[in-house]
Amino acid sequence: MTSSDNPAGSVQFGKFELELASGELRESGASVKLQPKHSQLLMLLVDRAGGVVSREEIRRVLWGDETYVDFDKSINLGINQLRNALGDDSQKPRYIETVPRKGYRFIAPLRELDGTGGARRQPHPRSPTLPRARRVCGQRPLGSH
Repeated sequence: MTSSDNPAGSVQFGKFELELASGELRESGASVKLQPKHSQLLMLLVDRAGGVVSREEIRRVLWGDETYVDFDKSINLGINQLRNALGDDSQKPRYIETVPRKGYRFIAPLRELDGTGGARRQPHPRSPTLPRARRVCGQRPLGSH
């Protein structure tokens, strides 16, 4: 699916652009390599920008209830890889903030772009749009069976 097929297009934050249909991250137009789970994690955090995403919610959305891995280690690695890709610092975050004993919050201002790269609208920073993130991550929205 291309960005023109996706009405949401992409979002821009700082010098980065995240394609919502594919999860592709670009820095100043150049593709940034992310593993699929790390891309899904970034999409979840961006989708919930301004709100806290708990570690349990990350586990549930990215791995589901039927997968058994060391989630804590995997989440820590994912957050560290994202911070590295974004040039972010956990002590002075610009993008991903750790909320002690709660989870993580995407804190950068977002600008939603249409499929042509033009600005559409500024999303509300606290709008809970988890169903879209779950679809992007290949899962059904909560409450649907």
